[in-house]
Amino acid sequence: HAKAAIVNSVEKFYVVEGQDVKKGEPLFITDQGSVYKAPFNGKVTEIPVTVSENLFPQSLILSLVDIHDLYLEVSLEQQAAILL
Repeated sequence: HAKAAIVNSVEKFYVVEGQDVKKGEPLFITDQGSVYKAPFNGKVTEIPVTVSENLFPQSLILSLVDIHDLYLEVSLEQQAAILL
């Protein structure tokens, strides 16, 4: 998760929700001119703020998740499994 350390705002996002990014790829730039880059390969799963929105310390700006090793385990009742 990218979180704000001081009060500022995002000037521009270089990514959108659902986008796959590679390590080192720019994610966003703040109004202070700081460019934040992806620390690892992953998928942008959430961008809960908008450009120019005031951000306060610990505000969530962007979520980047490494989904390479994730898996999903599902348990279905017999009737629901038949429908699949």
